[in-house]
Amino acid sequence: MANFKQLIKKIEAAESVHELKHYHQELFQLPNSPLLSHTPVTHIFSSLNHVHDLLMQRAIQIAEKELKSLNRGKCPEQWCFYLLGSAARSEQTIWTDQDNGILYLCSSEDAPQCKRYIDTLAVKITAYLHDIGYKYCPGNVMATNPRWTKEATQWIEAMTSHAQACSPDDIRYLYIAADLRPLYGDDTLIFHVQKQLYQLINGSPFTTSRMQTHTAVPKVPLNALGVVHGERWGEHSGEINIKTSLYVPLINSIKYLAIRHQITATSTLERLEALKNKGIITERIFKEIEEALITSLYFRLYSSLDKEDSANYIHFEKLSKQERKALKSAMKLAKHWQGKVFHWNGANQDE
Repeated sequence: MANFKQLIKKIEAAESVHELKHYHQELFQLPNSPLLSHTPVTHIFSSLNHVHDLLMQRAIQIAEKELKSLNRGKCPEQWCFYLLGSAARSEQTIWTDQDNGILYLCSSEDAPQCKRYIDTLAVKITAYLHDIGYKYCPGNVMATNPRWTKEATQWIEAMTSHAQACSPDDIRYLYIAADLRPLYGDDTLIFHVQKQLYQLINGSPFTTSRMQTHTAVPKVPLNALGVVHGERWGEHSGEINIKTSLYVPLINSIKYLAIRHQITATSTLERLEALKNKGIITERIFKEIEEALITSLYFRLYSSLDKEDSANYIHFEKLSKQERKALKSAMKLAKHWQGKVFHWNGANQDE
């Protein structure tokens, strides 16, 4: 892991987007099959995501410094650039796109100028992140989308509307928002809106019911006989999408229970441990889910080595006998747990 430490020092001293792009490319060379064989996967993810955070923070600092000299609007009294998705959960692999937003506070009389400043900053930051190597989000979950960049009170109002409407897209937005983690700026803004978000969700039985229903997808492609079903057609025919087949079913189920029990941690492992500490799940269940989650992280990282465009896809039959056994066991647990959470009635989980 010494190479990670060396890279971190270089990133902290970087003065340009060009340097950051070079260091982002260096990051691709660090995780490899030998490292996966000899280092706990949780340690690799911790180091990998720390480097991702530093790269993005330096890009933001460069953008902020440049914007101050342009005289574009007025900097808000408080603002924070935050992350969503796997970045917020500190579960990014090597190849990752952008999932981010900005929250801010300013007086009503300064609102137009503050918005101009933040909108300009959002364009500059996301462009620099793209230049470094973080692709634009195909679903447009980025700071340049007004849905994810708002004055804090307006952001809560928008989330309240989603909670009241509860269409499939509204539920999806609530799940996305539940992962927000501060990366740069005033983090108290994020902690404040996260608390409000959890309260408004839990304050509506209809909303929590719809969110619980959402945990049933995507389905784990494992039948009653223990046969793993790969993609049926297309360029990945016969392969397994490890993200949708194992990882997402696990994290969404855990995220739902975390929201219901006001657990503000964003890392899935931290959420899982908090559920155990609150007595929501037993020690045995905690260990079983933890093992399945770590297995999903291992295969997500494994699938991303040296193949950006095919990240998340693996050939089940090309895995070793031990790997196939571990993956199938994790998928079986994920399918069982997904069903338990779907039917969860508030009682502690002990099966």
